Amino acid sequence: MKISQNHSNSFFVEITLTVLFFAISATVILQLFAMAGKTANRSSDLNGAVLQAQSIAEEVRGLTGADELPASLKNAQAAGTRQYRLKFDKSWKQTDGQPYYTVDVTLKNSAGESGTMVGAEIRVALAKQTASDPLYTLQVSKYLPRAN
Repeated sequence: MKISQNHSNSFFVEITLTVLFFAISATVILQLFAMAGKTANRSSDLNGAVLQAQSIAEEVRGLTGADELPASLKNAQAAGTRQYRLKFDKSWKQTDGQPYYTVDVTLKNSAGESGTMVGAEIRVALAKQTASDPLYTLQVSKYLPRAN
């Protein structure tokens, strides 16, 4: 029995189309996995940033005096008047070396007749990013009434 040339060509066309379909599908799936990895890293960074900012915010809300400094900022590098910078490595441990994350805290006091409003702006960023594009920003304030 003789196999026709036409039947053989259609078989190779079908195989070629099947291989092409699987190649395109594999490419799309690999891109989705790569994007999922980036999204997971970004989510992990944001989660750590929120926890760090909230921790500092709770310390600010626990202040009892307008000139008091939150405990986490006592070892911080002063970046100006009432401005502090904390440096962290990739696992959120404080470091003096090359940081992976930076936390910038600006403290502000507004004195009034009956007391003082103590506020803080907390900006958490990746060290390789610009300061204008932080991971997370949190503002917190606490009113300290004047003692009678």
